[in-house]
Amino acid sequence: MRVSNVTMYVDDVELASFALGLGETPDRYLIKAMSGIDADTIAPRFYSSGQRTGAGLFDFALGLRELVFRIALNPKFLLDETFSELRDALYRAISANRTGVIRIQFNDGASVVAQISGFIVKFETSLFTKSPEAQLTIRCNDPFFRSVNYVHITDASPSNPIEIPDSLSTAPHGFVMGMEFSATADSITMQDTFTDPEWTFTVAPVGGFEIGDVLWFSSETTDKYVYIDRASVIIPIVDAIMPNSVWPIIFPGANTFYLREVEPITSYDIKYYPAYWGV
Repeated sequence: MRVSNVTMYVDDVELASFALGLGETPDRYLIKAMSGIDADTIAPRFYSSGQRTGAGLFDFALGLRELVFRIALNPKFLLDETFSELRDALYRAISANRTGVIRIQFNDGASVVAQISGFIVKFETSLFTKSPEAQLTIRCNDPFFRSVNYVHITDASPSNPIEIPDSLSTAPHGFVMGMEFSATADSITMQDTFTDPEWTFTVAPVGGFEIGDVLWFSSETTDKYVYIDRASVIIPIVDAIMPNSVWPIIFPGANTFYLREVEPITSYDIKYYPAYWGV
């Protein structure tokens, strides 16, 4: 993907904009080098044994990502700016909010290409040089770059199979799904084929599902949850996931999911952010 500049945000407030490349620029900060934006080590990750073949099921994952930006400071001397003031502005990013999380956006002109969030864990500066620089190291617990805009798929009259296309992502990722029940049901099962499935994901809460219940789950690696929205009352039911269940995930390309019994489901709602190995 093409990137022309990088922007740093704290609580959706822009803290700094970083230009790329050399030459004249109105930006206060100029990225002279950056690392950690590629897929350094892609490792196969075992997440279950196939129910039909017994073979291992794998997706692919990255380790902890650290972005390193080497930044030239470009104060506006005509406005009486100093190198120290620009360094201090970056220092504020370390603890500018109570979570300590900053968001890095990669842009192509005015369009946002991808974003990632993390913590500034190292700040190095060169003081006694003709052109002072700063080097930031940002640790990202979620190593994937994500799209800023989510993909939304909804169906008011669902049928098998559920098709989830993803032509944008370059990496596998989780998603958020909600299902509304029009009839009572003891459980609900999602699987990869209609018969003889390789994996299943079954949720069976105590007392089952009632008419009007909405089951919500997220299979995102760093944000998994399952709950029932029952007349606006949230009921967490992570313990209702049956043993040997496999969290469904989306792979780049076409994805097909089957519900074992679709009749109780009135509608479904799916959201996901496309994910990328690198920029």
